[in-house]
Amino acid sequence: MGPSKTLKVLVDTNILLYIDHKIDPFWIVIDSLDYKPLFLIHESVFNELKILEKRYCNSISFQSKIRLAKAYLDKYKDMWILVPIKDDIGSTDDILLNIAEKERLILFTNDKELKMRAINKGIGIIFLTRKGKIIKSNFPI
Repeated sequence: MGPSKTLKVLVDTNILLYIDHKIDPFWIVIDSLDYKPLFLIHESVFNELKILEKRYCNSISFQSKIRLAKAYLDKYKDMWILVPIKDDIGSTDDILLNIAEKERLILFTNDKELKMRAINKGIGIIFLTRKGKIIKSNFPI
């Protein structure tokens, strides 16, 4: 990756929920690439966290995951940019796919269905292995 190009990585909600497992997704990407990409968080991801917070209001463990995800984003607020909702419609997955395709972004997700939909659309993806230590991708970085 040359110095004139910046790799832009659109982060899915489920990646943020891995923080509960002592996984630091931003730094795993940086360490794996030996390069700091531009991380993007779409506003729909925050909306999805709110929905999950309400849906799992009786689950202490899930509430903890959501709190940790929000705290992580607050702690590393200088490492990511918020992508505001414009004319985006559909589910969070649909919105992320549309933006990634339109803006030629890399999608960072561990959602199996979303990964397959992205691959079918020719969108680059990165994801964590089961151990959460290594980044895998379907494109050369």
